Amino acid sequence: ALPIYSPNDPDTPEASKSIRADLAIVNDSPRDVPLAGITLRYYYTSEAAPCSEWSCLSDERDAVVSCDDVSVGFASYSSPSGLANAYFEVTFSTDSAEVLGANGGSSGRLKLSVQKPKFAVQDVTNDYSYDGRMLSLSDWPKVTLQRDGQLLYGTPP
Repeated sequence: ALPIYSPNDPDTPEASKSIRADLAIVNDSPRDVPLAGITLRYYYTSEAAPCSEWSCLSDERDAVVSCDDVSVGFASYSSPSGLANAYFEVTFSTDSAEVLGANGGSSGRLKLSVQKPKFAVQDVTNDYSYDGRMLSLSDWPKVTLQRDGQLLYGTPP
């Protein structure tokens, strides 16, 4: 399994100009896992204009992945539960030779910020993948992980 650990930025207000997500993938399997082909999805509710802009910071001290190896895409989402209507998707470069080592290898922390054009306000309290109480890296199944299109971790809304 490749669990995702995600704290929320304590400085993110409930009505924010961006969705901020810190994400880290940890490989708890006995085999090395290449990052190419892995996709993360963060689900949210877009109140008006969809998010379409993003930025990334990596914690260089422990990051296996640099922001240069990351892409973010945006999509509408039809949730059977009604708990989200959009997601942003994080992918890793297919050219990346980066590998998560076996038995605890980590991607390191990626700090992502996504926003609407002109930084329109986004209510994060109704976002499926958001939990304002989570302030440290913790197992978080409301962000999903796919490998080559197959869901390996997490629960979509």
